[in-house]
Amino acid sequence: MNIKNVNLRVAISSKCNLNCIYCSKINKNGDYLPAQMEDFRRTSIKNGSISKNILIKILSNFKQNGVMGVSLTGGEPLLNPEFASIVRNISNLGFLRIETTTNGLLLTDYLNKNGKLPKELTLLKISIDTFNPTIFKTITRGGSLQKLINGIKKLKKTNKDLKIRANTVLMKSNLSNFPSYIDNCRKYGINEVTVLDLVYFENKNQKQDKIFFEKEYINFKEFNNFISKKLPQKFKNFQRYGHVLTLDDGFKIIFKDSNTSYRNLLCDKCSVYCQEGVYTVRIATDGNITTCPDYEGQLLNIDGKSELLSGNLPKTIDSLIKFIKDSKQEESFKKYLKKHKIKNNKSLSG
Repeated sequence: MNIKNVNLRVAISSKCNLNCIYCSKINKNGDYLPAQMEDFRRTSIKNGSISKNILIKILSNFKQNGVMGVSLTGGEPLLNPEFASIVRNISNLGFLRIETTTNGLLLTDYLNKNGKLPKELTLLKISIDTFNPTIFKTITRGGSLQKLINGIKKLKKTNKDLKIRANTVLMKSNLSNFPSYIDNCRKYGINEVTVLDLVYFENKNQKQDKIFFEKEYINFKEFNNFISKKLPQKFKNFQRYGHVLTLDDGFKIIFKDSNTSYRNLLCDKCSVYCQEGVYTVRIATDGNITTCPDYEGQLLNIDGKSELLSGNLPKTIDSLIKFIKDSKQEESFKKYLKKHKIKNNKSLSG
């Protein structure tokens, strides 16, 4: 794997202003709900959040090893009062890609207070599962679609050159609505959309519904057959995600394909055997570093803050980078289905 194509997914806020039905939350605590994005340990984050200075030092070690992209997540990253400062510091390290993933509900408030998003951002990713206000409110448990749209409209004025990408999970139940979804994205000035294939995690502490996954999952072949009847353009290989289709006006449809992913020899020994493989490097708010949803800690699981303070972080990250570089691209989805005893049919594995 080319390390330059790897993004660091960094959670900079342990709280979220929404309580979406598909997102794992703990008991309510204060104004916002605790969130554990980039953290697959399936336990409450006990060590809180590392300081900005500790985070930047950790990221500096990855930059020295050739990693060129950082994606800021949360919870909701705009809840972090140091958001702009963190973005600027990451830019000063020399990262070429600086992205953030937001639910978009706080965009208007942020822009009213700060004028604009940091100019160093290269991509804003917004989670938008639907443009139906009623369904949006149900999925987010109270979120306002109009507030999100108003935020996007204001952003198009304050950060005219910032590329905006919508993220949506594709399922059989919403496939027929996808053309209208694209029309709405283009209507509001969104530049591209990432179609995320449905992910199934056999969690340690909660039983997932395999029947739902078997019923709703759509592989790329099935999606491509649907799109080819609607659009004349063709998908091309896109190394970081899977496949990309570019419309005549430049709008991009990116399909994240779990069928082909990067795997390491250690992956076969992991009892979890995740759907995504060695897809990215994840840093939780307390500095915990992992390369995959290895919630049993069988593979590489690093306490970034402790390693930094002890002086061992450069050596530890060298080992992590080697683990990533040694990972090979392979079609492993059928093996994944077998491992988790998921019913295998053409709709799943193609």
